[in-house]
Amino acid sequence: MKNTILEYDEYTQKYHKTWQKRMLYICWLSSCIVLFVELALIPVYIFLENTLVFPLSKYFLQHVILPSCINFISVILCTVIVCNHTVPQKRKNYAVTFCLLTITGVVSLFHNYYQISLVAPLLVIVIPVIYTDTALFNKIAVFAFCILIVSLITWGLFESNGDISLISGTVFGMLMLFFVLWNLAKTMLAFIKNHAEYSYNSYRERNETLTAIHVDPLTNLYTRNAFFETLSSNINISNETGRQLILVITNIDGIRTINTLYGKTNGDEVLKSFSELLKYTFGNIRNTFRYSGNTFATLFENKSIDAVEDAVNTLRSSFAAMQFNFNNDLPTFTVSAGIACYCMDMTDTEFFDEAAKALYRAKAEGKDTVAISSSSKPL
Repeated sequence: MKNTILEYDEYTQKYHKTWQKRMLYICWLSSCIVLFVELALIPVYIFLENTLVFPLSKYFLQHVILPSCINFISVILCTVIVCNHTVPQKRKNYAVTFCLLTITGVVSLFHNYYQISLVAPLLVIVIPVIYTDTALFNKIAVFAFCILIVSLITWGLFESNGDISLISGTVFGMLMLFFVLWNLAKTMLAFIKNHAEYSYNSYRERNETLTAIHVDPLTNLYTRNAFFETLSSNINISNETGRQLILVITNIDGIRTINTLYGKTNGDEVLKSFSELLKYTFGNIRNTFRYSGNTFATLFENKSIDAVEDAVNTLRSSFAAMQFNFNNDLPTFTVSAGIACYCMDMTDTEFFDEAAKALYRAKAEGKDTVAISSSSKPL
């Protein structure tokens, strides 16, 4: 329970997962659109513009089959990576970003008979900003620049008709656009990274404050304040749904005597050992609380009274069997418990009082005992 505050990577994980799915969807959509556009342009070239200068089979291979195969293989591999739960989130971020760069690179390299297609890979430079990843940004920028250079060379050789002024103007414009986008993305990355770190630090401060209020530092269990908040919430749910709700209050017998005989430090060791036993036996850490001193409360949902009683008796016998070593003395200790079932329209105080009365009866019967509230009836 001490590790309830997420680390930075865990904190951003949900945000990254959302964008991974969005980017994967964009990759699939882009691949399909590129294929559709290329197929749609074939009749345009043949029947309207009559600009198809080489055999249709060669055109179909170079501009439809080959680029589409690259695109869909890339997207399929990316999908496998993103859907694999064992792959780290950072690697998934790289996969979807490079997949999109591959698709835009294919557009730029295979379809650069339209100059505007040369811009496609440059747009991917801004994607690492989403993941606030400087290393990814640098890698994408280098690859995008290389793709741009190769695309400009192939465009200049095969699509520019040797027009020097057109070539020089296009090269200058594309390089300027690259550096503008690179600087813009770099500025955005620094801003968003600082903002994300600020948000995370605020999250940590808020959670550390809540932890200080709601978590007991000795036993690492939730405190009395958290208990009544949880109890009230569970009662509301029980009233709406009819869900069974059982409260168990446990109390270590003779804690003052333990502190007197063995010292408060050793008394604290007994409390910590009992807390660990509570967690192990009940397996219900979220609904187990240190109510006060040596008194603990646990809420059970949708459990039968017999099952809860068996669990409490297991706790009681296990604790009685624990042996401590205090100054060469080997004492053992006991615990008493009271159990109450929630009845419709009880208040949280009334519900707690029912379990407390059962605990008092267990104490009166000689301690090391479990008692069930006689006035509580299961729903």
